Amino acid sequence: MKYKLISAATLLLLLCFAFAVSSLGEELLKRSIQHEEESAVMPGVYIETENSSLPVITTTFQSDGLMSQNSSSVNAVISVRENGEEVLCHTAQVSYRGHSSMEFDKKQYKICFTDENGTEDKTVPFLGMEKFDEWALNGSYLDRSLMRNYLCYNIAGQFIPYTPDARYCEVYLNGEYQGLYLAVETVARSSGRVDISAYKNGNNALSYIVCADWNDEGKSAVENIAKSAMIYPEQSSLYVVYPGKEKLTDTYKSAIANNISEFEKALYSQGFADLSNGYRKYIDVDSFVDYFILNEFFQNADAGDYSTYFYKDAKGKLCAGPVWDFNSALGCDVDTDLPYNSFVMTNKPYFKMLMKDSAFVEKVIARYKQLRKTVFSEEYLLDFISDTEAFLGEAIMRNNSLWGSRMYGEEIQKEIKLIPSSRNPDNYDDAVRALCDFIKRRGEFLDEYIDTLRQYSHESAVKKYTR
Repeated sequence: MKYKLISAATLLLLLCFAFAVSSLGEELLKRSIQHEEESAVMPGVYIETENSSLPVITTTFQSDGLMSQNSSSVNAVISVRENGEEVLCHTAQVSYRGHSSMEFDKKQYKICFTDENGTEDKTVPFLGMEKFDEWALNGSYLDRSLMRNYLCYNIAGQFIPYTPDARYCEVYLNGEYQGLYLAVETVARSSGRVDISAYKNGNNALSYIVCADWNDEGKSAVENIAKSAMIYPEQSSLYVVYPGKEKLTDTYKSAIANNISEFEKALYSQGFADLSNGYRKYIDVDSFVDYFILNEFFQNADAGDYSTYFYKDAKGKLCAGPVWDFNSALGCDVDTDLPYNSFVMTNKPYFKMLMKDSAFVEKVIARYKQLRKTVFSEEYLLDFISDTEAFLGEAIMRNNSLWGSRMYGEEIQKEIKLIPSSRNPDNYDDAVRALCDFIKRRGEFLDEYIDTLRQYSHESAVKKYTR
């Protein structure tokens, strides 16, 4: 028998791969999925406001990308009916919500349940979801299949902790039908949402949620190093979600900024991959791996730049997530016809540097191949879409009888018109076919080329890296 010496580089690669595979979780998370429930019905959500309509939205965009928006809330009573029976009736505050969706004819709403004193009531079990006070009602207007957010949230929820629950409903505003909506849990700290330690004034152990999102002159951004170093897009900044502005002190906000900046300094340094003092010291690596894979598979172009959340529990490490907003995913980006055979996450803030570490890349590759056998398998995803469409049933026709003329064909609203125009579906069936076709081709591409991610951590790509 001939013995061959293993080079140090080869040994290191093998060790990295072994470490990556050994730390991957194999079991999926339990998740209640609406259309799979035995008693699943399509609920109706009835919103009755004090006034005959919601306040007019005033939205302006500054030359520097800052957004100025005025959408005040109104008092309302929200009732939920299932099979004609009222199962909930509660006071609430209702307002419009969203960013670019503010320009859509079909509006999105934020609802916040209140008690008799007008203060937030976190004891309301809305549409079978965990008790809380706040939800978003997403109109699925840009997504002509009506299923992208529902699909992506439910797939993510089977392996990414704290993924928002999402339930379909049909919405009526002051007696007028508004169409099919997806009620989605907002990102917040709670035992039923992001279950991290509560903020305590004077406690040095940081517990927080932040979000990278569109610049908003009405909010005070976190002054982290990545923003000042222009690692984030010019139109994106990091904002504190928890603690809320009523509790967030300048001292605590500065501590959050310092904590995040420490991670950023470690990540964007020559020793970024050091096992003791590199980026691993500050983040939950597996959460970043799963966040990468989820948004890469669904080709969510906004992820990493906008609607990108991070959370940290007291004495814990920074985690990527929860995931949020898939309206533009799976080939539905308005301005850019992203080819199915390209990577979107490899050049995003943080991930561009993480991909330069071979251990991180090996984790991504191994985890993808693992998930491809379960929730990312073509059979599972296409069956999920088919079953969801069957569950929606006549609600699709009711929604499209109201909005179809502005969602399909030549009279489509310009704000949701995909470029080039050939990408716009002529009808609902075309939209579903396009969604399924994209998933098939996306999976086939990643199956063939996922191993090429190793090029980003190759010595030639790392030794002279730039931001």
